[in-house]
Amino acid sequence: MPDPVAAQNLFDALKAFTTPPAPQSWYSVAKDFQSLAAGVFALLAAWAAYRGVMKRIAFDRSVAEERIAFDKQIAANERKAARRELQSQKYGMFLRLRHEVERMSQDADLILRKLEETIRTKKNQLERLGPEDLLRDAKADYVQWGDGLSSGEYGLSLGEYNELEEAWRKIHFFSRSNIYLLDNLRMGVDDARKKETWCLSNLDEDGRVSLTRMQVYRDSCRTVQRGAKLLSDGLKLAIKKLATLADFEDEKDPT
Repeated sequence: MPDPVAAQNLFDALKAFTTPPAPQSWYSVAKDFQSLAAGVFALLAAWAAYRGVMKRIAFDRSVAEERIAFDKQIAANERKAARRELQSQKYGMFLRLRHEVERMSQDADLILRKLEETIRTKKNQLERLGPEDLLRDAKADYVQWGDGLSSGEYGLSLGEYNELEEAWRKIHFFSRSNIYLLDNLRMGVDDARKKETWCLSNLDEDGRVSLTRMQVYRDSCRTVQRGAKLLSDGLKLAIKKLATLADFEDEKDPT
């Protein structure tokens, strides 16, 4: 026996399927469209806000990147300027010092020529003397220190070399090899001055000094001359190296 409830449900379903929907009023349609429109506008507003935030983040990131790049460029320019200034200081010091040591070498050479001539003349005189003459004259080997020997600005004395000490105060500018040469030259000049003082303190009443003391002073001046020549050559290489750097392409060693 068929179920009356199931039959009624089937009938209602078929009726609902075949019966056209009742027309909705304009108010109902407008009410439903208003809710839909409000949702769409809310979604568009949220999307616009999101886009604004993302653009702001992108703008802030670009500003930060530009700032970092600008700071890096400023730091690089400052390092370049500092490097250029250091190279300029080195270049000027090396040029001044080389000029001074060349003058020192010339001074020592002039002193050596004066001393060598005097020593050679005295040795020739001593060779013509006999043993009796040497015993009779205890100062036969003494030579005159002044007069013709002391001609010139400094005579038999080395000049003043301020750049030498200035260079020693800025020793970090120099290579190890040039530091060694600079130190040796400073010690050589100091030793030559001491030997000169030693000779002057042992002059006799006629202003003469023994040949042996004069030879010792001559050897000290020869050491200064050689040391000045070596340092001058070392500085020449350092100057050429600085002149090849980008900051000094137009700066050339005048020699």
